[in-house]
Amino acid sequence: MLDVLNWVKFLKLDRATLKSDGVFRSSPRGWFTFGHAHLLCSSSSEHIGHGARTLFRDVFAGIDPDLDAQVEFGTFQKIGDPTTRRQVV
Repeated sequence: MLDVLNWVKFLKLDRATLKSDGVFRSSPRGWFTFGHAHLLCSSSSEHIGHGARTLFRDVFAGIDPDLDAQVEFGTFQKIGDPTTRRQVV
């Protein structure tokens, strides 16, 4: 219980000492840094998500793991490669 009270005391805004009105203000440099940090974190998570989607494509599609013996995945996906087998339609 005492630990929680210490955190509450730490989070209180001391307006008398700092002579502030309680509004968070920052410089353009601070907002620039905050914005770029936010963009970095969001784009990194998107890259990780897209990478996972590519690596585990068969899992997300619901393909049975025992199907590898019957089907060769990615056989017809190399566009423009002359060594790729042609799919008979």
